[in-house]
Parts: sequence; structure tokens; C-alpha cells
Amino acid sequence: MLIHPPGGRSTARAPWLGAKAERKWCTASLVHPPKPAVADAFAQAEARVPHHRRTWIVLGDGARHQLDLIHAEAARRDVTIHALLDFVHVSEYVWTAEHSFHKPGTAEADAWVATQQDRQLDSRSR
Repeated sequence: MLIHPPGGRSTARAPWLGAKAERKWCTASLVHPPKPAVADAFAQAEARVPHHRRTWIVLGDGARHQLDLIHAEAARRDVTIHALLDFVHVSEYVWTAEHSFHKPGTAEADAWVATQQDRQLDSRSR
């Protein structure tokens, strides 16, 4: 997904471009409830990095219940994590909120959404 900030594209290269994830592991479950699925993911991470020597990053879809489970499991295992929200899911909420402020499909609406998404990516959102 490409997002161009209000005023157009930037020519500056993002400092993180080119970085590659190492030893990532992805999972999902439609069968198991969220709590054991989160615990299983943490067990997999501990098996791969038993002494917590690497930074742990957990990607979630933004559901408050899911984030609460993730933080509770991290606390239970005494591991520091960085929780990231799936930008696509969060963007859906921004587009919904946009309808409260601007007429859908207008340049003002698009600019407002682009500004909010830029703030999210730069960790300046609430």
C-alpha cells in the first residue's frame, strides 16, 4: 500500500528501507481461541530466542482484546515486546472516522485520511 502525504511525495529515502526481517514466524488460527493462540506464538518465540536476547516484535490487527492478551502473555513470560498494529486494519477505522468530518470522496477527505495515516506511521497518533 502506498500513501502519499498531503502535498505530494517525498524524495527522502526512509532509513528503514532495505532492512530484512530475520527468523520471522507467522501464525493464525480459526480453530483455537485467541488466548491459546497467543500463548503458542510466544512459546514458539521463546523456543527460537530462549534468553530474550533479540527484540521481539508482535504484529496484531488492532483489536483491544488481542492486544490485552499479547501484553498479558509478555508480562507472564517476563519478555519485553514491541507491539505493532496491522496498518491495513487501522486504516479501515480511519476511513470510517473520516466520514464524520468530511464528505466521502472529496479532496478534503482524502487529505485528512492521508494526514492521519502519516501520523500513524510516524507514531504520532492517538
